[in-house]
Amino acid sequence: MDKGKRSVMIDILRNVSLFLDLDEHLLKELADTAIRRTFPKDTTLFSRGDVSDSLYVIVYGRLKAIITDRTGKEIVLSVMGTGEYFGEIALFDREPRSATIVAKDETQVLIISRGHFKRILAQNTDMAFDIIRVLIKRLRRATVDIQSLAFKDVHTRVVGVLKKMSESNGEEYIINEKPTHVELAGMVYASREMVSRILNNLVRNGYLVFKKDHIVMKKDIPHTL
Repeated sequence: MDKGKRSVMIDILRNVSLFLDLDEHLLKELADTAIRRTFPKDTTLFSRGDVSDSLYVIVYGRLKAIITDRTGKEIVLSVMGTGEYFGEIALFDREPRSATIVAKDETQVLIISRGHFKRILAQNTDMAFDIIRVLIKRLRRATVDIQSLAFKDVHTRVVGVLKKMSESNGEEYIINEKPTHVELAGMVYASREMVSRILNNLVRNGYLVFKKDHIVMKKDIPHTL
């Protein structure tokens, strides 16, 4: 790899939380071995059940992790963006992929093989703790999702997901990444029709406003409408 391309790769890796504390020579080793690939919008990077043991780092774009049932209904497990990484579980257990990863936008990733990553990990044990922290965070999030599914109605789940996707702005929430009704239904484990009715109800009562490139949501939404 020439010096220019290596320098670009190192800059990309240096901005990923997992690699913040890596020495320069380890960053160079990663830069020399990582594969950089770009995927068009709606491309499936890999499917649930596929055999793979690589770590993926998002350079730019957005990806969603999904599972589908026998009828093809999609459940969105998470949406990931620039600087995030995924696939770390397969680095350790070598089991098939647990979810399907699809590009929401044109997305570029770095692909790091298990062998290369293992050599880096052996020289920097702090990375292992970083991965453990991420896994624990995801486990906690899954626990919260299960509690929400068990104890909250669909209206409350929809408002909660929109709130998590938003930025606070005074008395309003601003949602810059507008989910489709299908994606939102997958996030709250409900039908698209039910989610559409709830959104329409929120709009009709003035609590939700769909702009061209974002959504505005009031902070004083009651538990039921």
